[in-house]
Amino acid sequence: MLYTVTVSGQAEQPIPASLAAAWGLAGRPGRGPKPGLSVAQIADAGVRVAATEGLAAVSMARVARELGASTMALYRYVAAKEELLVLMVDTALGPPAPPEPHEQWRAALSRWSWDYHQRLTAHPWAVRVP
Repeated sequence: MLYTVTVSGQAEQPIPASLAAAWGLAGRPGRGPKPGLSVAQIADAGVRVAATEGLAAVSMARVARELGASTMALYRYVAAKEELLVLMVDTALGPPAPPEPHEQWRAALSRWSWDYHQRLTAHPWAVRVP
């Protein structure tokens, strides 16, 4: 199934199935065995590898080893390393916190900026992901 997302009111753009699953847009198919892994587990493992060994150490094989799974098992959830990197950045940096009720726009922007700065400081490898 092809998943799409509308960005800034423009035409719908296709997104990979792994991102649709990570963002809660895709449900689990009703048939077949229950998956042994999840996209979230795979992304978390990638973040752990990047945090401890650096971004250069992240590969599908290394992340699979971190999870105790085979490399090919990861390809059931994530199509390629590039998708894995996008999922890792989404996991490490996360979405911005919504504005507080009655928060002024400058205060909200300042809070968001400092929060984002703290996340980037905690995960410096994320700025090297193209």
